[in-house]
Amino acid sequence: MPEPDPINRFGLSSDDLARLVTDTVNLANNRVIGVGNAQYARGGEQRFERLTIDELFTMLDEELLDGIVYLVMLRHQLNGKRAIHSQLARAIDEAIA
Repeated sequence: MPEPDPINRFGLSSDDLARLVTDTVNLANNRVIGVGNAQYARGGEQRFERLTIDELFTMLDEELLDGIVYLVMLRHQLNGKRAIHSQLARAIDEAIA
């Protein structure tokens, strides 16, 4: 995959994006085989197969809530990075002017 342009971060082709999707799915598969196997494998079946639909919805709800918290954490860090980026951009603009 080509290195991203360090200035404007463009240059991701559809093939590059497809590879990123494949890589992400492979990581998910590795979780199923690794930590998921330890948590959910029950002999020749998976734990979720014996759950009621309500239990499955509860698990999904908990995972969605966790996902929201992770998004808030990322947003918090992103806002800090955005402030730094703005300061750098202003300094560069002033140095060029």
